[in-house]
Amino acid sequence: PVFSRTRYEGGVDLSTTTPVGTALVQVSATDPDGRYNTLTYSITAGQTNTEFTINPATGLIANGAFAIFQTQNFTLTVTATDNGVLFLRNTSVTVRIRVLRSENVNNPVFNRVIFNVTINETAPIGTTIAQLNASDRDAGHAGAIQYVQQSAL
Repeated sequence: PVFSRTRYEGGVDLSTTTPVGTALVQVSATDPDGRYNTLTYSITAGQTNTEFTINPATGLIANGAFAIFQTQNFTLTVTATDNGVLFLRNTSVTVRIRVLRSENVNNPVFNRVIFNVTINETAPIGTTIAQLNASDRDAGHAGAIQYVQQSAL
């Protein structure tokens, strides 16, 4: 089999309401010897669970059971296999999928739970007394962190 491209790329904006099975990208190959024109497509590398599915007859790749990903980019290997009688021939292609999440599904997490601070009573106003750090696994604007002081001590 020979793929119509040397590399495929797709992107999707997934949210908690994106249905499983949403089409992402379709691969296509032909069998140049012409004798075994029926091809079977499979994902042979690049995922750890069932993040993606592929229709074995059409090559259509869709999101799988895990619709919300922590990983933002996937590099899959898709293999097309002919249905030869004596032996099977196959070839593979790289498929890159960018996952964009515009939805805020993760809470920010501070790098420490408790902060103990000692302030010298002679410290001038504006002296830094602590530095708080947090991270958020969401991408883009959904992962931006803004610090707000809710009350004065």
